[in-house]
Amino acid sequence: MKSKYDKRLIIYYLILVIIGFLSVFSTSYKQGHFSMQTNYGYQLIWIGTSIILAIIVCVFNNRFFWHIAPWLYVFFVAMLIVVVFFGTERSGAKSWLGIGSFGIQPAEFAKYATCLLLARRLSDMHCDLSKRKYLISICLIIGIPIVLILLQNDTGSALPLLFLVFALFREGLTPWILIIAVAAVLLFILLVYFPKWIVFVLVLLLFSWMMFRLRKRKKYHWRIIVVFAIVTTYIFTVDLVYNQVLKPHQKQRIELLFGKINDTKGIGYNVNQAKIAIGSGGFLGKGFGNGTQTKLNFVPEQVTDFIFCTIGEEGGFVGTAFVIIFEQ
Repeated sequence: MKSKYDKRLIIYYLILVIIGFLSVFSTSYKQGHFSMQTNYGYQLIWIGTSIILAIIVCVFNNRFFWHIAPWLYVFFVAMLIVVVFFGTERSGAKSWLGIGSFGIQPAEFAKYATCLLLARRLSDMHCDLSKRKYLISICLIIGIPIVLILLQNDTGSALPLLFLVFALFREGLTPWILIIAVAAVLLFILLVYFPKWIVFVLVLLLFSWMMFRLRKRKKYHWRIIVVFAIVTTYIFTVDLVYNQVLKPHQKQRIELLFGKINDTKGIGYNVNQAKIAIGSGGFLGKGFGNGTQTKLNFVPEQVTDFIFCTIGEEGGFVGTAFVIIFEQ
């Protein structure tokens, strides 16, 4: 086993695990009172469990995971379907299954199963993403869990699966996919800031200019017209979805991200408190265990979603820079 694995990568991982545990410990520990029935106690249990599982995984032959990947994928997709109908709602997302006092989030396990099946599919020596059948199968592997997780109103858990698309460019996916995606995002941003008619006029002017520049190459005209029709449909579809389908809190988060609204006591409270906590750390930080914003619960979801605030407040710019650079 010693020769099979990247020792340096394992050491980096363990260092980040230790930093994570110390951050959780700092926010939860009360002087003179150590208890496993606390956030840091549970974190310690999960760390121990994950190390044991990692060792077990290393013992198995790689072919075992190649064979079990489809079964794991089907099982956890089925779990996601069950959650859609029978899940428990927490923090606005219907993404949990309760078993007595214990709850699990199948979306987290589905991420692992999706990566495993995707790796199996891409490892096929005949897999060629320039061929339609392979590209469709890859899109289905990634897309099915994303759709089911979005139905649970858990956008945050769906995004990591969406970023698996970037791994496909290494396997020969055409860069036009990325160009189209970037263009779609830019159009969406414009639609957030400006009315759809203004965006439509800008697009019309752009395509008119393209037609003029290529006036002598008539073979390109029909392509430009088709693309213009697709872009126009996208503009009015996005506007419809944004105003009629998205829930109010989802629209508010988007508008908060792009600076259209500034609600530090409502929808923007979490982000504002996170900025205050990280900014208060200054250059060198307040020192381990001395974070007032984090220890006094000004920052919500401190030990999970906003644990990085602890590093920012107690470690300052130096601590946050170290963690970000180290992760790279």
